[in-house]
Amino acid sequence: MTIEFDTIGPWPPVREKKEPPIKLSAVLAVDCVTLAARDVPTKVLRQFYTEMLNFELLREDDNGLLLRFEQQRVLLKRGPVLHEEPPQAEGDEPTPRVRLGKLIMVTNAFAEAARVLTERFVPCEVLHTDGGLTRCVLFVDPAGNLLQLNETRPV
Repeated sequence: MTIEFDTIGPWPPVREKKEPPIKLSAVLAVDCVTLAARDVPTKVLRQFYTEMLNFELLREDDNGLLLRFEQQRVLLKRGPVLHEEPPQAEGDEPTPRVRLGKLIMVTNAFAEAARVLTERFVPCEVLHTDGGLTRCVLFVDPAGNLLQLNETRPV
C-alpha cells in the first residue's frame, strides 16, 4: 500500500492508492507501441490501462492517450494507424497500410492475473507453451487490441 497526498486545499488529505489488480513486472515492445483507440471513450481506455494494468497516463487529448509503464510508452490513437510500406517496384509510390504494434507484458502473479481478467469478463484465453514452462494469456482491451501477458516459470 502506498500513500498519496492530494494537493487540493490548505491541508492535503491523505488518500490510499489502490494496488492494481494485475501486477506487471515488465512491458516488452520495440520503441513506442501504437494501438488503435477506435471509438471507445477515452475514460474507458484510461481506466483499463491505469487502474487495471498500472500504466501511467502521460497525455490525454482528442487524438487518444499516451501511457507509460516504466520506460515503455504506449499510444492509443484515434483514427487509422498507418505506416508506409516500401514501394514494390522502382518508381512506385509507398503504400499506406494499417499496422498496429504488439504489446507483451510479464507478470510474476500469473494465476491471479488470469483470475482477474476472467472475473472482469475480459475476453481471454490461457495458453501453455514450451512443455509447460511458459504460460501466457491472450486478451483484448476495450478497443479490441490483442494484448499478451506472459509468465515464465523457473525450471
